Amino acid sequence: MSENHNSNVEFTSNKDQHLKRSLKARHMNMIALGGAIGTGLFVAGGEVVSTAGPGGALVA
Repeated sequence: MSENHNSNVEFTSNKDQHLKRSLKARHMNMIALGGAIGTGLFVAGGEVVSTAGPGGALVA
């Protein structure tokens, strides 16, 4: 029993469609800022757990 499950799939081969890949300066700044904030939260959370223990981390 072999059935073709892809019979409803349509393929288009239009050569005029291109993906534009570009990052502006503000995009890179936001990525860097998000990385810095995320790292700070991760490190601060580790400090809370090491100082107060897991129960203190839940309260804080």
